[in-house]
Amino acid sequence: MNMSSQEQQVDFDVEQRLRDDTNGRYRAELKARLREMHNACALAARQLHDRDTYRQLEAAMAAVAAATTALELMPRVGAAR
Repeated sequence: MNMSSQEQQVDFDVEQRLRDDTNGRYRAELKARLREMHNACALAARQLHDRDTYRQLEAAMAAVAAATTALELMPRVGAAR
């Protein structure tokens, strides 16, 4: 799968911003956004949907969970390595 240069740049920007996040504000902002996305997906999943929509919601929730895990695994600025 080829990513466009813009997609690669976005990935780099998030990583770089996390590395530069000396006060933890950006990390907290990302965690809040991910929590909001998870809650929105969970709320939508409680409603009646066709099978395809339900599968898309499940996939979205899995993607948000993976992003949350990746964020937690990234070293914090100033943390011992």
